[in-house]
Amino acid sequence: MTMDDETFKKEVLDRLQQIMEMLASILPEACIEEVEEVQAPLPSPEPAQATDAYGILEEMQDDYRTAMDKWNLEHG
Repeated sequence: MTMDDETFKKEVLDRLQQIMEMLASILPEACIEEVEEVQAPLPSPEPAQATDAYGILEEMQDDYRTAMDKWNLEHG
């Protein structure tokens, strides 16, 4: 079964709307609807948020390094 162009466009637009709503709920400071307006630069994130994001990245890198070290020890 093939979709006609209008149905396809509607499906794509509906999915994009779902994605925008999901992003808006995850990133409430991001205002998707006001993209066309010129706005003042967004304030920098609070230090706690920046620290948390860095901590997650650092933790992931540490997990990777630990896994690689373990593999190297086992498989030398």
